[in-house]
Amino acid sequence: MALFVYSDQNISDTLGDVHEQGVEDIKVLVDPDFLGKPYSKAYDAMGVCPRLGKKNHHINVKPWNHPITTVGYPVAPSGDRGVHSKMAILDELLVIAGSHNWTNSGNYLNDETLIFIQNPTVAAHYEREFSRLYGTAKVGIKTLPRTHKCGDTLLKTTHTSTEPMELDDSSADN
Repeated sequence: MALFVYSDQNISDTLGDVHEQGVEDIKVLVDPDFLGKPYSKAYDAMGVCPRLGKKNHHINVKPWNHPITTVGYPVAPSGDRGVHSKMAILDELLVIAGSHNWTNSGNYLNDETLIFIQNPTVAAHYEREFSRLYGTAKVGIKTLPRTHKCGDTLLKTTHTSTEPMELDDSSADN
């Protein structure tokens, strides 16, 4: 999947269930401006929770039982968006695309377009574009700012850190 915004809980839950059933090749790219937002479902997929400030305490995170590390953001040339796509390729056959953001607003409030194309040739073209984006991507837990194990000790990460995560005993909200 390559998505501008990814915050729909039902889609995250479904992907988590599919992964539980043995589907291993799940890759998700999200625009870097939205990947680390507290409502991003990247946290679910990577099995961690965002460290929330006081005004975001209501965010719902449902971490996957078997997290993946193939979630991140593509690195775009200066001046370009990382990802403005709204697409998914399933089983080298089905493409989901359109203007539809994969959010509750996209589902229920906005005037969005979503199409499904079942064609291996079209899927191959979309897969080529996804592979190009994924080839530039930064993926894994280090792409999410300020994470912690859900219900456990807080962990500190940054966008630029390549060091292992460090324990953070502070409980202050920043």
